[in-house]
Amino acid sequence: MGDSLYERILALGEREVSRFHMPGHKGRLALFGGQPFARYDLTEIPGADSLYDAGDVIADCEAAYAGLYGAAGTALSAGGSTLCIQAMLALAGPPGSRILAARGCHAAAIHAMTLLDLDPIWMATDSRDGFPEPVSPDQLAAMLDAHPQAAAVYLTSPTYDGRLSDIGALAALCHAHGKKLLVDGAHGAHLPFLADNLHPIHLGADFCCDSLHKTLPVLTGGALLHTADPAMAGRLKDAMRLFGSTSPSYLILASIDAARVWLETDGPAALRAACDRMARVYDLCREEGWITVPPARDPMRLTLAVAANGWTAAELRTACDAHRIEPELIGEDYAVFLGAPMLAEEDWSRLEALCRSMPHRAPRPIHRPAHLPERVMSPREAFARPRRLLPAAEAVGHIAAQVNAPCPPGIPLVVPGERIEQQLEGEIWCVAAV
Repeated sequence: MGDSLYERILALGEREVSRFHMPGHKGRLALFGGQPFARYDLTEIPGADSLYDAGDVIADCEAAYAGLYGAAGTALSAGGSTLCIQAMLALAGPPGSRILAARGCHAAAIHAMTLLDLDPIWMATDSRDGFPEPVSPDQLAAMLDAHPQAAAVYLTSPTYDGRLSDIGALAALCHAHGKKLLVDGAHGAHLPFLADNLHPIHLGADFCCDSLHKTLPVLTGGALLHTADPAMAGRLKDAMRLFGSTSPSYLILASIDAARVWLETDGPAALRAACDRMARVYDLCREEGWITVPPARDPMRLTLAVAANGWTAAELRTACDAHRIEPELIGEDYAVFLGAPMLAEEDWSRLEALCRSMPHRAPRPIHRPAHLPERVMSPREAFARPRRLLPAAEAVGHIAAQVNAPCPPGIPLVVPGERIEQQLEGEIWCVAAV
């Protein structure tokens, strides 16, 4: 495998493995008649429209996606859901606002809150068998009563391990308290097209982002930002241009538009078939006795408990290699295999063979009660303070100055402004003095 980025990508792309990981096109994307992509890597020339001032074909594409997702307004992103998260948080409230947020959010949300000087009030949940539970309506109701000054509520659904929140009930609570519900739905771009529409906008969320590339045939970085509020539809682009590149990739934008055509024709049936195929894998896992993520779950991904099934991450990694499978994630708690319509039957058969091959051991139920580290200051204050770099062993007890969030899954182990309670890896930036 070569040393340059090009050589590495070339070598990885030539491997004969089943890609149970992002992106959704699974290496089988046939755009532009199979011609070299560089020919179509354009900029805002006449006829190409302009992303942040769309008035032609890009605007038409956005209007079509708004119709597909049932939104009052939709904006394209060539900067992934990260750009969408930044934009919707910019619209959540003025600097200094407090945001009720589920603790298992992506690091991109913490970075955006730090930049925007938004102050998160965390909602932590128990973890069972390695799977963090979603925020419940009762938990949110109590938090809304306790923090009436909060400007908005921020949740992730589906979560990285595939849990779905009760968005309908949570949205109703938010609206009863006069709050907007913002949802990082990056992993759920396929949800509107299933037999039951499980998309957050359909269920009552005010804002939601979708990473199209995660499960749909779109190039990496293709995403959407939706709003259900007609009054906010015109502000999406204003918020996105605060953070987005003025040179968005037209290759990404073109792949988004190609996926729109697919979603208007064969896509929904193909997505439902892929979810049905993944359901057969879940049936096999239940027959084998494996612990999987419980309902309600994203039907496009398989999430297996690792430690609770008596396995080690290294053991599962070896088994995946033997079956020529590259998963989305193998962690100590759980492993994720991300499906998509672009997978061939051979790929699904490999996944089933992997599930049959794992050793049977006594399950080890795991329960970790909800816990939040000590908060000393806001993320913005911690980021702005003088800092010093400490070895991980010496950082315990100090206040974190930056997010520590291995990616994948990109979920923070520690947030700026919190006291570090566990030894992490490498070196950690800490606040120099309080």
